[in-house]
Amino acid sequence: MTDYIRFICTTCGSDKAIYPNTPPLDDDIISCAGCEREIGPHKIIKDAMLAAGKDELSNLSYKIIGKRPTWKNG
Repeated sequence: MTDYIRFICTTCGSDKAIYPNTPPLDDDIISCAGCEREIGPHKIIKDAMLAAGKDELSNLSYKIIGKRPTWKNG
């Protein structure tokens, strides 16, 4: 079975990525559904997305309550 995540490919402009397993495994290679360009391993992409989300939440928290959260487990 194939599943999709949302992104914009810098090569073809497609907004769909494809990965071979549901749920994706850390070693799965994510590819563009439009041009089949390899994007990278799921674990690296997942870790980057989590870090970006934590940064955004930290900044929002600071703006609202004047404190940044302390993240547990990484």
